Formats: sequence, structure tokens, C-alpha cells
Amino acid sequence: MVRDQLTPKPDPWCGSLRSSICRGPVIELSVLGLDPAPQGSKRHVGGGRLIESSKRVKPWRAAVAREARLAGEQVAGPCAVELDFRFTRPRSHYKASGELRASAPRFCVVKRNDLDKCCRSTLDGLVDGGLLVDDCLVVELAAWKGYCAAGERPGALIRIRPIAE
Repeated sequence: MVRDQLTPKPDPWCGSLRSSICRGPVIELSVLGLDPAPQGSKRHVGGGRLIESSKRVKPWRAAVAREARLAGEQVAGPCAVELDFRFTRPRSHYKASGELRASAPRFCVVKRNDLDKCCRSTLDGLVDGGLLVDDCLVVELAAWKGYCAAGERPGALIRIRPIAE
């Protein structure tokens, strides 16, 4: 895990009522080196076969599953999940000198990186990697998306907290 590559957000559960029902250690993992991919719609290709519309989903889910396998113990009960997605800025956001343009957007509001669809593909990758028994166990979800800061690599920081029943 390369935690210093992504700047962590403040802990939304810290000091909240929910933090009193969390049990066990927080499981943290980083998936770095490629932009998160949204799990979008399926396309019908004939003969009753459906394929994923986006070619980026398969490598993203595989990368998440690989990190999930290395994360340790499987979560088999209710849990809270925090996802922090970072995307590479387009070249058009930079001047020829490499400096960020004043007109570059602050927030990542690109339609192709829809936040809820990125959550879907990431949670499915956690299940594929065996870290979560099923994504229906996620009872609380916090997610952010943004552009990489200088020196950051694209990817996601994932935190999972088991919840006592």
C-alpha cells in the first residue's frame, strides 16, 4: 500500500455517533496507477450476450481485486466504506509551461467518471478480490472524486470499517 500517494480526506466518522458502533481495525488499501473506471451500462451484442460498455472497467476491477486480496481478513458483516477517487487532469487544463491554467475547473465533474458508477465498479472489485463477502454488506458509503494534485498518481484510497451489530 502506498498511502502517501493520495492526500487523505478528513475522517467523516471521527467523533460521530457512528464511530461508537465500529469494531475492529480500519482496513485501508490504495489502488494507484490508473484512473478509476465507472461500471456503466451493458451493451447487447446478440445471442442474449451483454458486454460492458466501457473498456476501462475490467482493468480497474482487476486492480482493485488484486489489492483486496493483499488487504487481509475478509469482511463478512455490515461495514462502512469510504472511497476517495483521484483522476488525471486533461492536458487542456495546463499551459504549455506545465502550469495549471486559471480557468481549469476545481472539481471533477466529467460525465464519464460518474461517482456512483465508480463506486459500483470498486465495490464489485472488492468482492472479486474476496475482501467483502458481498457488496450488500455496505450499510454506509462515503465517496469523493477529484483531480490529482501535483505529484499524486491517479487511483483510489479505500477504507473499510466493520460495524458491530
